[in-house]
Amino acid sequence: MGLSILFTFLLISNGCASLIGECADKEYLGNQASNIIEGTVKSVKSNGGHYDNEILVEKYIKGDTIAGDKVMIQTEGGPGMWVEDEPIFSVGERVKLYLEKTDSGFSIVCRAAGVETLGDEKNPATDGAAIPTQKTLVDPPASTFITIAGVFVVLLIVLAFLIMYKQRNKNIKSK
Repeated sequence: MGLSILFTFLLISNGCASLIGECADKEYLGNQASNIIEGTVKSVKSNGGHYDNEILVEKYIKGDTIAGDKVMIQTEGGPGMWVEDEPIFSVGERVKLYLEKTDSGFSIVCRAAGVETLGDEKNPATDGAAIPTQKTLVDPPASTFITIAGVFVVLLIVLAFLIMYKQRNKNIKSK
């Protein structure tokens, strides 16, 4: 039974690590996206538990043109609230977005991983920099937690076997 738990855990953790790896791959993002655009963040408005981010499209890399050359992207969060894996936009920021069409508009493929900042004339050093999120500033990668949890599970299984072995030897000596 202990080994089946270990194998189940390893299968689940490998699946999580694969998804994280896929989202870091620009080719994967490009294949998943129905639209890829470059543009400038025109506005960021808090609306309860989410932000409405308006992006002015400057360049179409993949997909059909968007009416009015504007796209509205909704991200979860709000003032004083942080949501893991959500991008954080700033007015005036130039971005490249990997988008997928939804019934209500567009969403970003792989959330924060589907956003790249682009340099501008004022600050060319920002070209290609990651979108700064609280996750990138304080959280270690999910694979670290998966590894730690895996080691913990293995240690628990070894401990259980040692206890069973000791108990078995104790029962044999008492007979």
